[in-house]
Order: sequence, then C-alpha cells, then structure tokens
Amino acid sequence: MKVTLIAIHQLSMETKIPLFRCLGILALSSALGLKSIDVEVLDLSNLNVGENQDYNDALDKMTDAIISTNPKIVGLSTMSNNIVVALEICRRIKELQPDVVTILGGPGASFSAREILKSFKQIDIIIRGEADVSFPKLIVQIQSNESISQIKGVVCREGNQIRDNGWSDPIDDLDSLPIPDYRICSEDVDFEESVSIEMGRGCPFACTFCSTSSYFKRKFRVKSVDRILSEIKLVKEKFGDKRRIKMNHDLLTFNRKYIISLCDALPELGTPIKWGCSARLDSLDNEILSRMKEAGCDRIYLGIETVTERMQEIINKRLDLTKLDETVKAAVELGYTLILSFIIGFPEETDDDLIALWDYIFRIKSIHLLRVKTQIHSLVPEPGSKLFNKMKNNLVYDNYGGPGHSDFPPIHWRELRDMIKNHPQIFPTYYYINNQTLPRQSILKQVFLGQAVNDFSKSSMQFAYSILGNEIPRTLIESIDEIELPQASWPKMDYRETMKSIQKIIIKLFEDDDSKLQYESIVKAELANVEVVRNKPDYSEFIEVWYHPLHLMRKIIGLDFDLKQLDKRQRTICIYWDKKAQSIGYSELTDDLVKLRRLSN
Repeated sequence: MKVTLIAIHQLSMETKIPLFRCLGILALSSALGLKSIDVEVLDLSNLNVGENQDYNDALDKMTDAIISTNPKIVGLSTMSNNIVVALEICRRIKELQPDVVTILGGPGASFSAREILKSFKQIDIIIRGEADVSFPKLIVQIQSNESISQIKGVVCREGNQIRDNGWSDPIDDLDSLPIPDYRICSEDVDFEESVSIEMGRGCPFACTFCSTSSYFKRKFRVKSVDRILSEIKLVKEKFGDKRRIKMNHDLLTFNRKYIISLCDALPELGTPIKWGCSARLDSLDNEILSRMKEAGCDRIYLGIETVTERMQEIINKRLDLTKLDETVKAAVELGYTLILSFIIGFPEETDDDLIALWDYIFRIKSIHLLRVKTQIHSLVPEPGSKLFNKMKNNLVYDNYGGPGHSDFPPIHWRELRDMIKNHPQIFPTYYYINNQTLPRQSILKQVFLGQAVNDFSKSSMQFAYSILGNEIPRTLIESIDEIELPQASWPKMDYRETMKSIQKIIIKLFEDDDSKLQYESIVKAELANVEVVRNKPDYSEFIEVWYHPLHLMRKIIGLDFDLKQLDKRQRTICIYWDKKAQSIGYSELTDDLVKLRRLSN
C-alpha cells in the first residue's frame, strides 16, 4: 500500500512553496517503513509558483504532484494557518481519485475535528494530538481492512454519525520514537535556513492566548541529551558544518539541569555548531546565557507579548518584566541576536498598554538595534486556547483575516472567503476578537508599523528617541490614522510609503528647527539607501546612514582614513550587514543614490 505523507506550511508567491519539515512526519515515515509499507514523504518545495500565478494553478500543481505518486492514503499535517489549503488539496484529490483515504493531523485539525468531518466530505479521518503511535496503527488497520474504531485519537464517520475517540495519549518517552530520516531533507536551501531538531514537547504554563498547553496537555518533555547528540550527528553527516540547527521546543530552557547538561555535551560533537531556540524570560540568567553561548547558541526567540504587569496578569503569562532590560543587555553583550515577540489586540488592552509597548520598542531598538529584532502580531483566537473557548461565539471577520501567512493576493483566494466566513469554529485564526477601546484599524496599522520600525536606521532611532523620548509612542498612537493601511488580506506593504508616513509623524514632533532638519536629512538618506540595499541579495539588513562617516568608520568598522582622502564635498556612507560575509560593510553614496535621495523629497 502506498502512503503519501505531506506537511504543508504555507502557500508562497516566492520562488518556491516551502515545506514545513514536520519532524513528526519524518519519524512516522521511518516507523511505517519498518512495517514494509511503501511510504513517500512528498517535498512540495520544488514546485515553483510565479508571482502572478492564480492560487488554483498552484493548488493544481500540488494535487498533480500528490496524485502522481499513486497513493492509497494521503496524510496531511496541518497548522491553523494552512487548514484551508489542506482542505482544498483534499477536495481536489477526491475529485480525481475518490478512493484515496484522506487523513488530517496536527493542531490545525485536532481542535475542530468533529466540525471538519461534518462540513467537509473530502476528509475521511482526523487524528487528534500526538499521532506517533496512533497513526502507524491506523495505517496498518486500513491496510488490513480491519476496524479503526478503537484507535485512540481517531475521529471518523460511522454511517451518518461521527465517532470520536478523544485524543491520542501524549508520548512519555520521546527517546522511544524512531529517529527522523534527515536524509530526505532538501539541500537546496539557504544557509540561514535551519535544520529543525525536535528537542521535546509541551509547555507547563497556561497562557490564555496559546493552544500549546492544550495540544500537549501541559506535559513538558525533552529527549535525552544522548538522543539529541545522535540526531545532530545525522544532520552533520547530511549537511556537514554548513547548516544552522533550530532546537525545536516551545520552552527549551525550562529545565535548568537539562539545558546545562546539553551545553556541556555539545562540544563532544567536535566542530562547533550554530543553533537557536525558544526560551522564556524567567528561565534565563547570566549563567545559562553564558553556557548556551559557549555551546554555540547565538539566537533566542522570546515571547514577551505585553510590557505591562496588568496585561501580563490578564493573559496569565506573568513574566517578571523587571528582568527584561537586564536579560536583553546580558544577551546582547554576549553576542546573541534576540527576537522579541509581542501581541496586540487583547480584548482588555488599552491605549496606555500600547503606548508602553511602543516606548519599550523604540527605547530598546535605539540601544540594541543590530542585536534585537521585534515582532508585533495581531491577536488571533487560536483554537484550543482559553481565550478562544471564552470568546468563540463572539468572533468577527473582516478582509484582513488571512489566509494565514500566505502571500497570495486577495483576488486569487476570494473563493475561499465564503468557506472561511461560514465556519468560524474551524477557521478562527482568520477572525479577530473585538476590543471596545481600540479600533480594529488602529490595531492593524500598528502591526504594519511594527514591520516598518524593524527597518528604522540606528541613527534615526537614536536621534529621535534621545530628543523626544516617550513622546514618540504617544504621538504615534494618537496619529495612527495618518498611517496608510495597505489593502485588505495582508498584501505586502509598500515599505517606502509606510516608512515615509511614520517618519513624517516623528518629524512633526520636533520643535527645534535644527533638530527637525537634521532628522529629516537622516530620513531622506535612509530611504534612498535602503531602496538600493534591500535589492542586493547579500545584504540582509540596512543599518544606518551618516553624512560624515569618518568617525563612524573608525569606531564601528575599524577602518582609518587620512583626512586628505576626504574632499570638501559632503559625503554619505551607508552601513549594512553583509549576510554572506557575516560582517558589517559600507558603501559610499553613489550617483544613483544621490538621485534617489532627491526623489525622496
């Protein structure tokens, strides 16, 4: 029997359709292979999708690729942001091959399994929760034409009724699971794309907006250090030392003894590896940060969510925010890159909460621009979360709701909107929860503002914050209507226009004419330079522009020039981070940039 396993992460209008390399899928392929079942893990990343291609064409390509394997069973791993795509692919498969058994798993289908089976006939079976044991058992039963009615986690139809066997049991011993077959991971990816290694599962906390605790039943587990070392060795055999490793766990640093043991053991691998992970603020201190850095960690993702104690209590995150600055400072001094993630749009959130957030973001980025990235997300009601369960009958839909992380223009997926609008319990992440204080448009604009702020130059950020301080966030909130919101359905925003509108608001704040002119000149040069730098594939980010670069070059780049080498004309230098060389680079303002700078007037 032929089984095709597919993991869909997103539809992208880029050159490829990225495959979410679900390690559960890789491990399942190993387990099923031991049972002499013909298993194919389909890599859809080789399917090119042109920028102007209709989503129907893209889905047809996917469907054709699946059907070409002549499967009897197709299993799709789903997240909440791709469940629409999974349902569409299964519908097309059933139209072409009605006898194919279609199975969904993962968080995207688990929480609404009954509703999906009632509403979408193209799905035959859904497995809830961790499917490492139940899925192979299910395949064997189907192959043998035996009943599947007693398999834990299975939700299926029995005549006109839905049979629901609850959730699969969490796997206590993760070392007992088959080692993923890393050989099938594509090598045709950029160096910066990490190979993911599943470190463990579960989170013991219960934040109201998150479904992780529900999906894994708040059962925190990690693989043994020896098991992790063996998996890293397999990755190194496949890719050598050229690939980063993402140590996948929602809360890797929760168990202090474990993370220290891991850091002590990693040098046994010989050549150092570069790796990143997710952590929780209150599980980090100087010792842990130092041990992890020595062991090769250089990137940490921290979900902060909100910067006021009031909101920390409401969302049940309960971080000690007094430790935020010192932890960020310690990490930056050790050479980490930090990604700080925030969420806005909670029902209880007010302008004061957002002003505090923007004050923190401007302040921290003006100090640590190169090492601290910030993400701002609009709240989505994740199925399975406490927030969803409380508000599921009060969800609101507008055209800004999805589809997930897809880059498809709205005209290309308008046919899916009716399906989304008719089933809020299945597609809640395309909806929002109304906030009586904060207008929806204001929240959306601040999400886009968050994207733009990541591209502010350090000189622009430092100059504005040093003079204006917390006037910036308050005025931004009060003037948010002046920022132009891109069209509905999350198309790519017009960077230059959004940036210019934000910069104009800040310029208005300056009372001193000299300060206003100085900041405006920085903005013009910044916009001109970033337009060029962003088009160069080896430059991952624009840093800053200075009109008199001599001191900056000596201080930051370490270059020294004889003053005679600089003529009397005003010269501008663009500082950027060279992704390929992993170092700071610079370029002098060219004639083309001069023209662009004039155009930015």
